[in-house]
Amino acid sequence: MSLRHIFPCHAVLLLLMLFSTVAAGEELLDFDTQVMPVLTSSGCNSGACHGAAAGRGEFRLSLYGSRPAEDFEQITLALEGRRVNRRQPDASLIIRKPSEQLFHGGGLRLDIDSPGYMRLTHWIAQGAQRLRRRTLTEFKVDVSNHSPVIGEAVQLSPKARFSDGELEECLHWTVFTASDEDALLIEGRTITPRRPGRHIVLARFLDQVVPIEILVPLPNAPAPALKTDDKSLDSFVNRRLTLLHLSPAP
Repeated sequence: MSLRHIFPCHAVLLLLMLFSTVAAGEELLDFDTQVMPVLTSSGCNSGACHGAAAGRGEFRLSLYGSRPAEDFEQITLALEGRRVNRRQPDASLIIRKPSEQLFHGGGLRLDIDSPGYMRLTHWIAQGAQRLRRRTLTEFKVDVSNHSPVIGEAVQLSPKARFSDGELEECLHWTVFTASDEDALLIEGRTITPRRPGRHIVLARFLDQVVPIEILVPLPNAPAPALKTDDKSLDSFVNRRLTLLHLSPAP
């Protein structure tokens, strides 16, 4: 065999070795803390979908990802493993159905250009493993303003800390639910009040829920002059009445 035939073969082998090394050095996604939030934020494991007690369409997930070990088996082993396609990740049922590339009774849950679609596809391409590398230790939401006026946007910044010490911004994977959906407009990281009053928004990430209190004052009403300078129960109530521009009942 001539050298001109040997060198191209060696070049191909070197390239294959290089790509294998890069792939081997890549950090694998953690199923419990990085894949499960995709399913929760997409609504896949809610009570109205596959998180129902009996599941939906022969596919059952734990409610809000409360039992990741069972969910991992349902996704990777049930249905003879046909929900994941490690050779062609974007052909996996767990990808094609929520993105409505195949009929899905739950409608569109994952846009093909969304972070959730890309993360789920990447996890399957990595081998669809459950590493149990870390756990969630803290979930918090920073709020730009707890007392906005009607129409004033409030910015939310959810963050999660894990047992490996990592602190991550988790906006894409946090579910925000208003106690009164007509009173607050929630769009991405923004809350915009539509009417005055005390409103509660629940922020959910994995198994932790954080309540967010929003106090919206009455428009065109002065704040009452009330005693708020001590730690008594009356002062606690008065501080809220002041923020709401409400006078106490006589």
